[in-house]
Amino acid sequence: MTRNMYVLLGVLGVLVIVAYLVMQKPGERSSSGDAGEVLVSIDSLAVDGIEIQSQTGLTVLQKKGIEWFVQEPVSYKADQSIVATLIHGSKSLEIKNIVSNKPEKHSVFQVDSTGTRVRILEKGTERASFILGKSGSSYAEMYARRTASSDVVLVTGASSYLFNRPVKDWRDKTPLSVWRHNVCSGVQGQCVDHREGFDAGRNCRQPHFIAVQRPGR
Repeated sequence: MTRNMYVLLGVLGVLVIVAYLVMQKPGERSSSGDAGEVLVSIDSLAVDGIEIQSQTGLTVLQKKGIEWFVQEPVSYKADQSIVATLIHGSKSLEIKNIVSNKPEKHSVFQVDSTGTRVRILEKGTERASFILGKSGSSYAEMYARRTASSDVVLVTGASSYLFNRPVKDWRDKTPLSVWRHNVCSGVQGQCVDHREGFDAGRNCRQPHFIAVQRPGR
């Protein structure tokens, strides 16, 4: 073996040692100790409140009876399927590995005030609170942090859009049947349908319904 070969092997050994020491640097590590653990543990049926604070504002969802409603920044019935998907997505956030536990690194992964904070309540009491940061290397990966912890973790199982919808996307847009009384005109036995763009005579003996779209579409 030539002298140059010994030199190259020595350099390679030094690089391996340096890499190992960097990976073991206190406060910043890539660990799979919590791999497979869910970020939050909640009871879907007991959840009755959700607060989402992002850079665009605060969205508050509240369950009344068996239905969900948007409480802030507007008051309106929520899309029930979207809320159910959000709750399921929160339960599905699985930790792949711990990235760092250094508070000064929170801004790098956007798990500080620049991230999206999610609070989940059960029977009016906070059950889980976490912050979602920037996306990982794939569509379904995000950096996250439990509010009470310094650990930054990489999670998978849901997309960021699930938690960062515009307010109008939380609203229920299901068409609503509305009773409209027939208004009799001066012609006996006739009435006028006051739907926009429609002014044909109708028989007053037959009530009619029209479908209208909920505001906020």
